[in-house]
Amino acid sequence: MKNNKGFIGMGLILAIIAVLVVGGGAYYLRTKNSSVSKDIKENLPVENQTQNNQLEENQIEKGQYKFAYYQYQDNKLYISSTDGEVTFLGSDVKIKKDKIESPRYYSYSVMSKNVLENIKLSPDMGFYSAIQSIDDEDLWIFTERYTQNAPDGELSSKYNLYFYNNKTKTREFIFSQDKNPDPKYSFIPFAWTKDIVYLEAKVFGSATENEGIWSYDIKTKQFSKLPISSSYVTTPIISPDGKYFIYGGTTGHKDLDSSLNIIFVYDITKNQEKIVVKDNNFSFWASGWINGGINTSDLININEDES
Repeated sequence: MKNNKGFIGMGLILAIIAVLVVGGGAYYLRTKNSSVSKDIKENLPVENQTQNNQLEENQIEKGQYKFAYYQYQDNKLYISSTDGEVTFLGSDVKIKKDKIESPRYYSYSVMSKNVLENIKLSPDMGFYSAIQSIDDEDLWIFTERYTQNAPDGELSSKYNLYFYNNKTKTREFIFSQDKNPDPKYSFIPFAWTKDIVYLEAKVFGSATENEGIWSYDIKTKQFSKLPISSSYVTTPIISPDGKYFIYGGTTGHKDLDSSLNIIFVYDITKNQEKIVVKDNNFSFWASGWINGGINTSDLININEDES
């Protein structure tokens, strides 16, 4: 009987070991084959885990917006509120593109070929960019720029801005280079909210000349410069409700090698700018505004193709 009990006891031990090995192996395979290597909670710093336990699909209420940004060096993904409340989501993951909301107040809208072909450009002018009205799909604002070089051989900064109605096939002049607040620059529209057009002062042909953001009131025809830091280097992305901008900046010299080590949020209603993150040792990139709450199912491997 003692031997039988010994065999039975040994059998139980072996069975338990087998279950642990099989179960552990299955867990390892599930983890290894998963698009997201860990649960959000496991990727968070300890101080953020309590906050993250509350992340659900409907956590972000209507009218409250968050945006995503990356830390380049370690491929770390974060989301932030407009108040600067930051949550770390994980490394080597990205948010599914259907969760990144396209602003209703369009930035550099894609103009269909049939609309583009209907526009009559001015002599020696070429099409440059366009944005579409949120209220009328036939109404556009487009920029045309001079296609010839200036006498000194540099790219000319001459341009015209027009309204265009594709239904009536008519255009209406808004302003040109000699009528904007600073003739040294071209003022290119990047967002349009009802009666306000937001313009970026730029130098044609330059990848680094971002020289300020202005608003233009269509009704009063008045310009107003926004108090945005001169260190900003990326065209702002407007929030879906048209109340905020996010954009990147640098603590160093503005050129092609500038490190994007600052993320700004700008409150359009209050005309206030806030730094969300700033670190001279890292580079950051704002990827866009979030559509709804974020769950683990919304995160995939950073290299996964979504096309």
